[in-house]
Amino acid sequence: MSISRSWASHFTTITPRPLNDGRILTILLTGINGNVTIGNVHIDPNLSTHATNTLIQSIKPHIIENLTFPDDVLTSIWAGDFNTLATDDFRLHIPTSTTTSDRDSTSKTIDDTFANLIELDPNTYTRRHTVNNTITTVSRIDRIFTSWRTTEPVSYTHLTLP
Repeated sequence: MSISRSWASHFTTITPRPLNDGRILTILLTGINGNVTIGNVHIDPNLSTHATNTLIQSIKPHIIENLTFPDDVLTSIWAGDFNTLATDDFRLHIPTSTTTSDRDSTSKTIDDTFANLIELDPNTYTRRHTVNNTITTVSRIDRIFTSWRTTEPVSYTHLTLP
């Protein structure tokens, strides 16, 4: 996770709060004009479905905690490598021009966990699978969720997410 010094200078304290070592880190930035919670998520693709869902569900209380503040006081941003597609997205298999989806329990757990936030949809694929140096499959498994209203992120150009 990277935050520019100029953007961070708007806050009086920066407090790291690990939720799960090596997997989920949150940072609370506190300032006189409001607070921002940033969560960086990495879901290991080798975890079992049960372990993955449990890890994702552990985030929900922290989102709910943040949503008890008025919108203009606290902003919540959760981003990272979720290693699964959204329930309404697909994986494109280039050699055959076919698509598959991940309408599994992990996709549904993510939908449920982040239901009160807005997902910022990337306009490009975030994962490219290669075989013999040839891209064979592309998908969007890196995701960003926020409590910002959809017009607000444009004003925060100094924020760099993973």
